[in-house]
Amino acid sequence: MNCGNSFTMNQIGESAGGCNPWPILEEDKTETDSEIKISYEFLKESSDIFENWKVN
Repeated sequence: MNCGNSFTMNQIGESAGGCNPWPILEEDKTETDSEIKISYEFLKESSDIFENWKVN
């Protein structure tokens, strides 16, 4: 949550806009039953997206 809104799990990673979290596509992550790993390259290339996020 970044702007006071909350999103259902099925909305995460599907679209971006307003304050909806930025989608992280399948090619940028690895998922198992216990964790999600996001590639360093994706985070590095997307760092400007996260610069103004608030810690709640």
